Amino acid sequence: MDLPSLSIPRSADYIDAALYGPQRVQLLKPFEVSLVVTNTHATAAAPAVTVQLASDDNFVWEGPRHIKLPLLLPGGQWSLPLSMTALAQTGWQALPSVHIADGPGDSQREIAVHSTKASETERGQDILVYVQPG
Repeated sequence: MDLPSLSIPRSADYIDAALYGPQRVQLLKPFEVSLVVTNTHATAAAPAVTVQLASDDNFVWEGPRHIKLPLLLPGGQWSLPLSMTALAQTGWQALPSVHIADGPGDSQREIAVHSTKASETERGQDILVYVQPG
């Protein structure tokens, strides 16, 4: 009798990442955004989730740029407060990229980051904020 094959879900398929932040910020004044990473699976944990904050000419992150999250249990959620400052230009500006990945080494998979508060471009990838003069 043959047993059915065991299908282990890839954690990138059940990890959700959302970036929340203000729509308007002031030039040269720090502001906070919050990255919320959620494990939506009922039984599988995500042991190797990492966050990489990209560099940008218009913004600077405060604090570490590479963060390894603790074990993300089934149904669990981590909220990371991140601080940044707008440096150079006013008007609508794209925030620097936030890359979330799961898995070790070569088997690492990218997890898409979305936003529900800040404006998104038509491509749906860049998250925009309006930078006002300080």
